[in-house]
Amino acid sequence: MVKTDISKIKSGSALQRVTDLCAWGVILLAGLALLGWLSGVRLLASVLLDYIPMAVSTAISFIIVGSLLLWRRHSWAVKHNFFLATVCALLAVFHFVNLLSYLISNGNLTMDTILFPTNELVQAFPVNRISPISGATFFISALAVYLLFRAQASDGTAHSTALLGLIVFGVGSISVMGYLYGTPLLYGGPTIPLALTTALAFTFLGAGLIAAAGADNFILRLFSGPLLRARLLRTFLPISVLLVLAQGYLHRRFEPENINPALWDALESVVFALLMGSAIMMISRVVAQSVDRAQVEQQRAEDDLRESEARYRDLVENSQDLICIHDMEGRLLTINPAATRLLGYDLRELIGSNIRNYLVPEMRERFTSYLHQIKQHGAASGLLFMQTKSGERRIWEYNNTVRTEGMAEPIVRGMAHDITERKLAEKKLAASESELRALFAAMHDVVLIIDADGIYRKIAPTNPGLLYKPPDELLGKSLADVFPPREADQFMSVTREVLTTGQSKQIEYQLQIGEALYWFSTNITPMSADMTVWVAHDITNRKQRERELEAIAAISLALRAAPTRKEMLPILLDQLHSLFRSDSEAITLLDPLNNDTMLEFGRGAFAAANGTRLPAGQGVSGLVIQSGKPYWSNDVQHDPNFLRKDILQGIHAFACAPLSSHEATLGVLWIGRVTDIIPTDVRVLVAIADIAATAIQRAALHEQTTKQLERMTALRTIDAAISNSFDMRVTLNLFIEQALSQLNVHAASILIHKDRLILEYVAGSGFRSRNVAKSHIRIGESHAGRVALERRTIFIPDLAKEPFDSSSTLTAEGFVSYYGVPLIAKEQLKGVLQIFHRAPFASDDQWLDFLQTLAGQAAIAIDNAAMFDNLQRANSELLVAYNATIEGWSRALDLRDQETEGHTQRVTEMALNLATAMGVEESQLIHLQRGALLHDIGKMGVPDSILLKPSPLDDHEMEIMRRHPQYAYDMLSPIPFLHLALDIPLSHHEKWDGTGYPRKLKGEQIPLVARIFAVADVWDAVTSDRPYRAAWQRDKALAYIREQSGKHFEPRVVEEFLKMIETH
Repeated sequence: MVKTDISKIKSGSALQRVTDLCAWGVILLAGLALLGWLSGVRLLASVLLDYIPMAVSTAISFIIVGSLLLWRRHSWAVKHNFFLATVCALLAVFHFVNLLSYLISNGNLTMDTILFPTNELVQAFPVNRISPISGATFFISALAVYLLFRAQASDGTAHSTALLGLIVFGVGSISVMGYLYGTPLLYGGPTIPLALTTALAFTFLGAGLIAAAGADNFILRLFSGPLLRARLLRTFLPISVLLVLAQGYLHRRFEPENINPALWDALESVVFALLMGSAIMMISRVVAQSVDRAQVEQQRAEDDLRESEARYRDLVENSQDLICIHDMEGRLLTINPAATRLLGYDLRELIGSNIRNYLVPEMRERFTSYLHQIKQHGAASGLLFMQTKSGERRIWEYNNTVRTEGMAEPIVRGMAHDITERKLAEKKLAASESELRALFAAMHDVVLIIDADGIYRKIAPTNPGLLYKPPDELLGKSLADVFPPREADQFMSVTREVLTTGQSKQIEYQLQIGEALYWFSTNITPMSADMTVWVAHDITNRKQRERELEAIAAISLALRAAPTRKEMLPILLDQLHSLFRSDSEAITLLDPLNNDTMLEFGRGAFAAANGTRLPAGQGVSGLVIQSGKPYWSNDVQHDPNFLRKDILQGIHAFACAPLSSHEATLGVLWIGRVTDIIPTDVRVLVAIADIAATAIQRAALHEQTTKQLERMTALRTIDAAISNSFDMRVTLNLFIEQALSQLNVHAASILIHKDRLILEYVAGSGFRSRNVAKSHIRIGESHAGRVALERRTIFIPDLAKEPFDSSSTLTAEGFVSYYGVPLIAKEQLKGVLQIFHRAPFASDDQWLDFLQTLAGQAAIAIDNAAMFDNLQRANSELLVAYNATIEGWSRALDLRDQETEGHTQRVTEMALNLATAMGVEESQLIHLQRGALLHDIGKMGVPDSILLKPSPLDDHEMEIMRRHPQYAYDMLSPIPFLHLALDIPLSHHEKWDGTGYPRKLKGEQIPLVARIFAVADVWDAVTSDRPYRAAWQRDKALAYIREQSGKHFEPRVVEEFLKMIETH
C-alpha cells in the first residue's frame, strides 16, 4: 500500500492533489476559527474550552497562505505572479515585525485587538494574541510560498522550499504531540502557546509545501523510486513512528492505578514488542514479495532476450544472402551457412581466411581500395566479382558497415546478394533493344527521317494529310525553315538529345495545320550516329477526351468537398470560369412549389440578375427545362429567348445545359463570354451539368436527411425531457427551443388550458417584449382562442390582412405569418402552440407533419406533468396517513405498558438526535423514526401476566419476553412500507459483544441504527422511574453507559452519545 501511494505522489497531478488537499485543510481550520470568533462559539477556534484559541490574525494569515498555495497553478496566478509574490513578502514582513515586537517589548501589532478586543485569559495567557512561535513559523511559511512564486525552477529551489516546509511541518506536528501527551513545553512553554487548531494547520501547511516543492526534492527522493532502500524506508518509517507515538500516548492515557508500574511497563513493552515484530514480519513479507517480483521480471527479460537472440540466429543462418563479419583487414570472423552454397567452400575453410582470396584474380588488387574506403568512411557498397571453388565467376552486390560501439576492435558487418542472373538478363535485353525499337516505331502513322542538322531526309507516304506542309515543301528543308522559332528550337533540342544519348524519346505537342489544331505524340529514335526516325501519331481526339475527363474529374472532386448546396454553387461557378475561360457564369434553379425559375447565383454580368424569377416556360431557362436539351448562341443580342439584354456588358455568346438528375430537371447551368462558343464547349458543359445535377440532388437529399435527423434528435430530446422531468416549465422551455431551431421560425409560445374558458401563457421565446408572457386569452377570442375553440390548425400567411385579432402586442412584434395548433391529449384540450414569423412563410408537407408531431409531444408533456402533480399529492397524503398510524400504534403500546408511558417518544427523539450527530443520511432518518416508534410492537404478543408482572420474571417468563423482537419482525415484515424500518424492532436488544438476543449478533453484524437505538433505549430506561426502582442519577447512568462500551454498546456510538449528553 505504501509503495502504491508513493508511486502516485511521483506524478505531478498526484502531488498537485496532495497540495490542494493540504491547502483546503488549512483554509478549513482557519475558517472555522474565524467563524468561532464571529459567532461566539469559541470551541471552533480552540477545540476545548481550556485550550487557547487560534488568534484572528493567525486565522487570516492561514487563509491567505492556504489560498496562495491553492491558486499557484491557476492561470490567473501565473499571470499575476509578481503581485502574489509581493503578498507573500508582505505577510513575511508582517510576522517578522510582530515577532520582533514580542521579543523586544512583549508588544502586539496584530489586528486581533481591533477586530475582537478582549482581556480574557486561558491558563494565564492572553487570548487572541498571536504566539511568537506562530509568528516565526508564518515567516518561514511565507518565505517558502514566496520561493514557489518567484524563484526559477531548479533543484536548489525545490530543496529550499521542501526544507522550509519540513520545518513548518515539524513545528506543527511537535505542537500536536504536545497536546496529545499533555506536555505544554512542546507547544509553547513559558511563551504564548500555539493553539491546537494552529498546530494542526501548520502540520497541513508543511505537508502541502513539501508536496508543492515537486517530486524531485530531497525529502520525496528518500521515499520514492524502486530501490530497496526507498521501499524499506517508506514501509518501516511510518509504522515505526506510529507505533512509538501510539505507545507513548496509550501509556499516558490508560496507565492503571492499581497495578505495579514496573509490571505495567513490562507488560506494555512486551505487547508493543509483539506488535512491532508482527508489523515488521508482515512488511518484510511484502517487501520480499516485491523483490521476488523484480527478480521474476528480470528472469523474464533474460528469457525474452534469449528468445530474441534465437530468432535472430535463425534468421541469419537461414538467409539466402551472405551475411558475415570480418576485421579491418578482410579476415572472416563469422559467416552464415549461405556462404557454402554461394562459394562452394566449407565454413571451416572460410572462417579465418581473407575475402581477397575469393575474388576473381583481376579484382584482388582493387580489394585494397575497398578496405581503405571502409576505414575512411565506415561504410562501403558496390559490386564484387567472386570466384567459386569450382572456378565459376559470380557477381555480388554488397553493402557493408563498420561497428565500433562496445567493441575492443572495430569490425565490419557485411551483407551480399548474388545478382549474376540479373546482370546476364540485362545484357541480353540491351542486345535486342535496338531491333525492338525500330520494329515498334514503324507501326506509327507518320514516319520521318531527320538528320543531326534538322533536315528532312525522307518522308514515308503514310498520311500526307497530317504533315505540316506537303512533302515536296519539306524534303531538303530544315526544321528552322519549316516551323516557327519556338517549335523549331524544341524539335532540334530533342533531336540532339536522342543522338547524344542513343535513347529514344517521346514528346507531345500541338500544331495548327490549316484551320484545325492537332495534337501529336511522337517517338524519336536514333537510327544511326547522325540520323533519327520520327514516328508521329495523331492524338487530337484523345486530348479532347482527356480535357473533358479532367474537367469532369476536377469538378466532381470540388463538388464532393462541398456538403451543402450553398457551399456547392460558388465552387461550381469557379470551376466553370477556370475551365471555359468564361466571363460570366450562373445557375438557375426550379422552384418545385410553383415551377418558377429563379437565378440562384450569378457571377460577372449575370450577377445583376441574381434573385430574378420567371414563370414556368419563359426565357432561355424555361425553354431548356421544358426541352431537357442544351441551348447556345453566338449572337446573344439578337436571340429572342434571352430576355435580359440589359445586363450583358459585352457578353457576345452564351451556352446553357439542363441540370438533370433521375429524369428530373433541377435547373440550368450557364456560361457567357465575349468569344464564340464551339460544340466541344457545349458537350463538356452538358457533361458537367449532369455531374452538377447529381451533386446538387445529393446535397439536397443530404440536407433533407440531415434535417430529418435533426428533427428526430429534437424529438428524442423532448421525449427524454418528458421521461426524466415532470417539471412542466422546464420541459416546455426545451420544447420551445427545439421548435424554433427545427421549424426555422422567429418566435413560438405555448398557452395552457387552465380552466374551461381561459388560455394562459406558460412558455415562449423569440419575442421582443414581455407583454406576451402576460397573455390570458379567452377561448373563442383572438387566433389562439379560435384554435382552441375549433380544435384545428390555423395558418394565417399575412396577419395584417386578418381582422380577427388586432392585438397591439402582435403588431408591435412585427409578425407577418402565424400558425396555431391545438394541443390535444386523450381527446382533451391541453393548450395551444403558436408559431410566429416576421416574414412571409411557405411550408411543405414535411414541415407541417413535424409541426403536428411537436404539438403532440407538447400535449403529452402537459398531460404527464398534470398526472405527476396529482400522483405526488396522493402519495404525500398517503405517507402522512402511514406515519399517523405508526404513531398511533406506539401510543397504544405505551397505554398497555403504563410503566413505560412516554418512553417511546423520548427514546425516538434521542435516537434521531444521536443518528444525526453520527452522520446518518437524512433519507434514512424517517426509517429510523418508524422503527423506533415500533421497537416494542412485539410486546403485543407477550401475555399481560408477564408484561405487567410487578415482580422479577422467572426464566420461562424471561424466555417468552425475549421473543418480542421476533414477534415484531413477524408482525411488520409483511408490510412493504416498513421493510426499511425493521432493523430496530428486530435488533435493538443485540449487544456489541454478541450476548444479546434474539440472533446473538456481534459487532458490525448489528445494523447501525439498532446500535444507536440501543444506547438511547438503555439511557431512557435507567434514567426513568419504574415501579420496581427509582430513576438513576445522571452520573451513575453515565458511568454505566461508559462501563458497557465495548460490551453492550459500540464504543463509537457511546463516544458520540456522551458528547451529545455533555452539550445538553
